[in-house]
Amino acid sequence: MNDISILVNEVKNGKLSAQIEFLGKVRFSIEIETLSGMLIAGGVEEIEIGKIDKIFIRDPITNLPYIPGSSLKGVMRSMLEYKYGKIAPKGAVHVCNDPECPICRVFGTSEDSPVGPTRIHVIDGLMSEETKKILEGRGLWSYVEFKTENYINRVFGKAESPRTFERVPPGSKFNVDIDYLVFSAKISLAQEDAETPREVIDKVNSVLDWKKDIEYIRYVLEGLVLAENHGLGASISRGYGKIRITIKSIEVRNLSYYNEGKEPLIIPLEEIVGKKVASPRELLEKFDLLKNKLLELFSKSS
Repeated sequence: MNDISILVNEVKNGKLSAQIEFLGKVRFSIEIETLSGMLIAGGVEEIEIGKIDKIFIRDPITNLPYIPGSSLKGVMRSMLEYKYGKIAPKGAVHVCNDPECPICRVFGTSEDSPVGPTRIHVIDGLMSEETKKILEGRGLWSYVEFKTENYINRVFGKAESPRTFERVPPGSKFNVDIDYLVFSAKISLAQEDAETPREVIDKVNSVLDWKKDIEYIRYVLEGLVLAENHGLGASISRGYGKIRITIKSIEVRNLSYYNEGKEPLIIPLEEIVGKKVASPRELLEKFDLLKNKLLELFSKSS
């Protein structure tokens, strides 16, 4: 059993005490634009329209296609796992109890860990009103295009087994909000007979400080860069799912927002990248400027 496992067990049995304080959240409002047709398949409907093999997932009330937050979060997490060599032996999702693991701290873990809740929440992406009007103007009242594919018989050279998919067409835009929760956590002695060494407690506490949470926002931006380069949805290897991600705004909702009803604090992107909007890569390259601004805004209410 490693030191972190001992620490976690002693928190469970009351020999150590764990306190977690919520300090607020950072909201990234982003736009995802499709550069090629994109398919994120939903369940098969009871009534198949024209015997479509795969339909795009839709809001059951508006019937509009949307991007599930889980799809974007999953691509961000899996690509970060590849980059940092965090692939489990049998290909499962990486989980651990290491408080310094950026994957588990940001995206969550099923292991018992002292770091607290999942930091990143990705909200479903809704089709923009602009895109909706453009598609309606083109007569696409279903808001999708239909793509028929075949495979080529290797012996006879004939196209066989046609299949039809729904895709949102290139140029479609979706608005997505990503919330990053900021916590400060601390482990302290509850009973004198705790076996966890003091130096281990001190090291874990240095990692659990809220300033480290701000530092780990870097991995959110890096995940967006990787997702943009990889693509989103099904059939990426066949050219589907190419996207462009634009960060439109960043706001801070610190404790004054929750406790005093104050307005969110807006971080003008012009101060970070010199433009009103930014790509994830541009913001990542200027991350130290963003981090310092976030530290300043959270320090006012921490």
